[in-house]
Amino acid sequence: MSKAKRKKSPNSDLIAVVRFHREPILQYFDQVKDERPIIVLDVQRRKLHSYSYEDYKVRLRPDSQEKLHVEYTKAIAKNKVMVIVWDNATRRLVTTTFKRG
Repeated sequence: MSKAKRKKSPNSDLIAVVRFHREPILQYFDQVKDERPIIVLDVQRRKLHSYSYEDYKVRLRPDSQEKLHVEYTKAIAKNKVMVIVWDNATRRLVTTTFKRG
């Protein structure tokens, strides 16, 4: 994505990646759903990982922990899947949620 397009909509390409991989993400989530995980999609490696909320939270700075808590709580309350997309090439991290079905 060009820098000009990224300025207008900075993370739309990463959100599009999540939408494109929605079914594999849901299939993966269903395997680990009892743990109420956070799903991490690594764009370059094309891999999905799951982390417990607490395991992922300790990796973050205090201000990011607070943001994660708010977003995770909302996702759980609305029965949504929380996905964090990591793009190592552009050093961007995006959090999004979507309904399970």
